[in-house]
Amino acid sequence: MTDHHFTDVTGRPAIGEPDYWEPVIFRRSEIDAEIDRLCALERPGNGRRSSVFTHPRAPAGSPSLAPGIR
Repeated sequence: MTDHHFTDVTGRPAIGEPDYWEPVIFRRSEIDAEIDRLCALERPGNGRRSSVFTHPRAPAGSPSLAPGIR
């Protein structure tokens, strides 16, 4: 069973213009520093340390690089 589906929005008014976020660049030194930081953490119960690239305009609680995309 899947938990995703299509929603037909035919005829509904457009929400508005897309909110295009300016591009961001993650430098190699920043990525390397994040890798080092993760490696220094104590291993969590599930054994997986992780981090998400996050745009400065991403709302709190929704880390992403573009609106609606993780």
